Amino acid sequence: MDDLAKQIAEKVIADTKYISALIGFMGVMCGSIISIIGSIILHRLSAKKERQQQILQKELDRLYQLEELAGEITEWAGSWQLKQESPELREKFQKFMVAAGTFRKYPKLKQAIRDLNQHAMILTSDKINHEDPREGSKELEEMYEAFLSEYKDVLNKIKT
Repeated sequence: MDDLAKQIAEKVIADTKYISALIGFMGVMCGSIISIIGSIILHRLSAKKERQQQILQKELDRLYQLEELAGEITEWAGSWQLKQESPELREKFQKFMVAAGTFRKYPKLKQAIRDLNQHAMILTSDKINHEDPREGSKELEEMYEAFLSEYKDVLNKIKT
């Protein structure tokens, strides 16, 4: 009887070795496929996030340059030592005017750029024509503050 039980056990083990190996192999294959798919998905997500970060950084750099240019124009226009026909100042006015077009997707910021540029040009004209610049200087500072407010709003929207 022991021989019969031993033979049955050996036959069951021999029959299940193949199925166990097959199940194990299928488990390994399924795990590998899931791992590969997961790696592909993670790679695509990280590449997309990296592209978004690059776009965000480029937009932030453009905004910081705009802020610097706004400050420069405000100081140049408000300066008592203004060189009447300074090519540098004309170039800055031109860049700032073009900046309004490059930031069209932010309508309030675009308008603040236009207003600041207009008031800086008016103040410069007043000084060239030897008119009283006090009112123009006050308005220029108000426009600069309005520009900064819109600028900060755009920065906050971008960073969130």
